[in-house]
Amino acid sequence: MIGLSIAILNPGLLKPMPEQVEPTLGPTKTTIVITSIPTQVVTVDANASKFSWKRVNSGKQFERENIISMAIYSKDSSILYAATENAGIYKTIDGGKSWSPSLTGLEETSFKTILVEDSNPQSVLALSNGGTVYSSQDGGERWDVLLPATDFLTDLLIQDPSEGQHLLSWQNQTLAESQDFGRTWMPIATPVCPSNIYDLEIDALNNKELTAIQESWVSNSCPAGVYLSLDGGKNWENSGLEVPNLMLLDVSSDYIYVVTGASAEVYISPDRGQTWRGPISPNGERCVALSIDPQSGEKAFCLLLSNHGEQVEVWKTLDAGNTWSKSAGLGIYGTSIEITSFSPEKFFVIGRGLEVSSDGGQTWNSKQNGLGSRTFELAFDPTNSGILYAHESRCQFNYSKLFKSSDAGTTLELMTGAGTSSFCGLSFGYGGILYRWQFWDYITSTDHGKTWKLLTKTIQPEFITGMGGNPKVEGLILSTLRGMDSIFRTIDDGLNWNSTTKSSGSHDNFYFVGEEGKQVYATTLSSISRSDDSGASWMDCALPSVKLAESGTNLAVNPNDVNKIYIATQGEGVLVSKDGCSSFQAINSGLKDLFVNTVAVDPNNPTKLIAGTSGGAYLSLDQGDSWFRVNDGLLGATIIYSIAINPADSNVYAATPYGVFKLIEQD
Repeated sequence: MIGLSIAILNPGLLKPMPEQVEPTLGPTKTTIVITSIPTQVVTVDANASKFSWKRVNSGKQFERENIISMAIYSKDSSILYAATENAGIYKTIDGGKSWSPSLTGLEETSFKTILVEDSNPQSVLALSNGGTVYSSQDGGERWDVLLPATDFLTDLLIQDPSEGQHLLSWQNQTLAESQDFGRTWMPIATPVCPSNIYDLEIDALNNKELTAIQESWVSNSCPAGVYLSLDGGKNWENSGLEVPNLMLLDVSSDYIYVVTGASAEVYISPDRGQTWRGPISPNGERCVALSIDPQSGEKAFCLLLSNHGEQVEVWKTLDAGNTWSKSAGLGIYGTSIEITSFSPEKFFVIGRGLEVSSDGGQTWNSKQNGLGSRTFELAFDPTNSGILYAHESRCQFNYSKLFKSSDAGTTLELMTGAGTSSFCGLSFGYGGILYRWQFWDYITSTDHGKTWKLLTKTIQPEFITGMGGNPKVEGLILSTLRGMDSIFRTIDDGLNWNSTTKSSGSHDNFYFVGEEGKQVYATTLSSISRSDDSGASWMDCALPSVKLAESGTNLAVNPNDVNKIYIATQGEGVLVSKDGCSSFQAINSGLKDLFVNTVAVDPNNPTKLIAGTSGGAYLSLDQGDSWFRVNDGLLGATIIYSIAINPADSNVYAATPYGVFKLIEQD
């Protein structure tokens, strides 16, 4: 079942580790060894000791980051690991009463699966969204790359519910298995159909019986739907349910439940795919997550979602979907539900936090103290450096909360005018005007967020994906729309919009620079464009094949030279262009973490750069020629979402899973 990949572990024998060899997946059995962590010699730059971080706000105002997967040690269910969408991995040893970050050694912070080895809660595997498998042999104190995505692009990592050492993986369109928790792998098959497995389940009573979902958006001869194997994945057959956009799967004995994507409707088979019933919409609502009782396939639970994710309820069926009844309401936005086989009355719901029920879903308790916050970004008001804004990034369900602080982040006031929390993003325009957007509408504020005005003049009947106002020119705004391969421009504050020339791509961020804001850089995740006439026409930059950070601060410009720009990339560190984006070079000396989320230049001292990475904050005092890490004071949550530098006093602030921090320089 995609989403909550709970590892239910049964006692087993821990095999001795063989000699170390390189990880390999091939036609013959090859040993993959997770060795003990070698002693590392840590060198500290002399400058690093002069700097530390001080927390100014705990970030409790923000929702918790989405937990995507959770692993539970069955011999002691107080030991849990949680893998999140953007905030890394967390661990608890007290059943979720308190959590601690488990980040050291991780090159990425976005994960899809976490598993625990049977009989050894110190041995953990985690699969990133980038396709890399990480391993920890000391209970998450440190992580190392086990299967790099460059060699084995892993899409799925599944644990056998009856034999915890037995794993299946979907790598490079090949199904492979391990009998020793990932140390050695053997390919099973490269099936013609299904050719792209989106979700996979192993039957708890017979691990040779597999059920898989074929991705619907792949253009080939394999129909979308449910596929079955009776021989451990060597041979497959179509179950006959050819329904597009299947997203969720759960199996218990002969019962198979699947859920569609956008409509979130349920299809049920009571006889292992021979016949199907559906579509079913419990209580007429969308079932966004589903789990079958491991003791009875007729009993299942759905998370029903309404009101843009604000209301989540648990509904159950005792007769394989014929009738449904409400079990309880939840205090979090939940995305997955699981019932443990070792304790059938204990339920877990993960999403923006964790809730646990010990009475079969009737009552729930929140368990999220110490979990990291949802990603958020910081920005100082360009017309009033005494105002710091913080807004939830990576907009979900077309809403993200916006906060304002007048005391450098110590207190954060939620902005509520004109329903601003139902809008996304934050952009500044002329005179400090604020812009936010939702679907095809956008709102503006001319008084630092106290009041908002809804502008109903749409650009085109499509969703807005990015917007930026020129802080130097009144009424000039740029925007991009979903599915529209162009940048749109207005010079009359939105009354009239026109498509610009030589513009292509759906850009997310706009950076106006120069004395009159004539130079503009626009970024997507894979490209940069430049304009020298305030966005009227564009040219493509000579960006190498890299992926930019998914943040609103993935580009920074030298305040004294509009042709010198820095970009934050996912996996390639920081790149610099000194010629207005005609060429780029990497500047990563001392930068040990190459997944960079944000980069900033001190507006008063352009030799000083800050890079926020998945492994902490890095400071350069020589325009990026060398870097040193500054993580002291971050309380272990060493992921930097965003960096903002106050233009008045050059104070540096960082957004992290544990709140807002200020950089302190010792005298």
